[in-house]
Formats: sequence, C-alpha cells, structure tokens
Amino acid sequence: MDISERKILDEAPVKRHPWEIARREVILTLLKDLKKRRLVPQGDVLDFGCGDAFITDALANNYPTRKVIGIDNHLGTAQNSELKLYECANVHLYHDMAMAHLKKGSIGLVCLLDILEHIKDDVTFIKQIVSHEAIQKNTLFILTVPAIETLYSKHDYILKHYRRYSLRRISNAAREAGIEVICNGYLFRMLVPIRMIQKFMEKMGCIRPAKNFDVYSWAGGKSLTFFIVKLLLIDFMLFRKVKNIDSRLPGLSCFLVGKK
Repeated sequence: MDISERKILDEAPVKRHPWEIARREVILTLLKDLKKRRLVPQGDVLDFGCGDAFITDALANNYPTRKVIGIDNHLGTAQNSELKLYECANVHLYHDMAMAHLKKGSIGLVCLLDILEHIKDDVTFIKQIVSHEAIQKNTLFILTVPAIETLYSKHDYILKHYRRYSLRRISNAAREAGIEVICNGYLFRMLVPIRMIQKFMEKMGCIRPAKNFDVYSWAGGKSLTFFIVKLLLIDFMLFRKVKNIDSRLPGLSCFLVGKK
C-alpha cells in the first residue's frame, strides 16, 4: 500500500487486499526457495519503494538478525512515528538512499516490488541500484511488476504506470541492468479474466476506473479475504510446478529472482 494513500485512511486497522497478502506470501516462498538453493542474503535487506512497510515488516520477521531498510519517497520521520508502520525493531525507514547512509557492500538482498512500472527509464533505474556501492557482488534481487502489456488501461494511467510487462520484457531489462536471472514466472492467473472484463467495460464506457486502487478500499470480510488469498496462492503453487505452462500462460503479475 502506498504511504500517501495510507494517510487518507482512518486510524482503524487497515483491511489488506487479498492481492497484497498473497504477494507477501509469494515473496516469502521465493526466499525459502533461495534458501533451499543455498542462496542466502549475506548482508542487510533493502526494500526499495516500500510503501507503508507491509512487506518490509514481513522481511524483518524473516531475517530477524538483519537490518531491513525500507526506502520510499513519501516517507518522513514524522510520518513514520505517526503511522506506526512497522512492528519489528530491525526495520529502518528512510525517504531516500542518501538518508539511509548505506555502507559499502552492506546489502545482500534487494526487493523492487511493483516499482519499475512507475519509472520511465526502468533499465537505467535498475542499473543505478545494481551499481550502488552498497550492493555486493552476489546480492540477490526480487522483482515484481504488473503483467500483460495488452491489459494496460486507464486504471494503469491513473496509477501512473508507464507500462505493463511480459516475462521476456522484465527478464531482458534485468539482464541489461546487470542482473543474472535465477528464476521467473507469472502470478495470479485467476485475476486475468476479471481484469479483461474490466478493461472491456471501461472501453465501452460502462464503468469508470477508480481514482484509488482497489487495494486501498478493500471492504471484504476476514472469511472472503482468507478464501481469495488461498485461491491466489493455489494458483501460484500449482502453475510453478509446470514450467512449460508457467511461461506461456500469463498472469496479472510477474516475478523475477536474480543476483548481481
């Protein structure tokens, strides 16, 4: 969730959208897979574009002995304290990289989660991260982006997205920026028909895209949220076991795991 949207909400507990919860579980699963391959971050964790630190907090729980750094240009010291964005003591939030004062070779894992679509020159941006002095020779990277380029709509425009991605496009961007691709794939295929219908109805003038993304206004109850999260995770776990289908049948998002 974007911090600028979080400030609009009441002080009541935030209702997390199923997509947001499912994405968190996917990231944690990918980290477990890396551990099985004996690829463990040898340093601190950087969550660039951390929003309201929902994922950052989960990363901190996963790496309790590591410093987990969240960077977001909407963050400020007063906001951090006021919003109580995180629970883990090893979370550190900053407005930008300069404020974080990252030490040379200190970062072992970088997460760029649904950030690149907001960047006009995504390859140059990734290169700047990869070449930063805090990034180690074997620093691990996890990227997620919205998928299916033909689904780009007014919804994306309102969210200030420059593009959506194919698996090939995000992989090529990562390689060009100096990241070796370890694995990649699509996520949340069950949401594609819904988004296709939404785009068609937008085009026909039947509906208007919401000014704020559905994540910010989710009103579903606990049972419905739990049910949808489980469906999204079954979608992820099922298709990742069949690699030929995983690369050919696109989902609403795609992920990439790599290393410098």
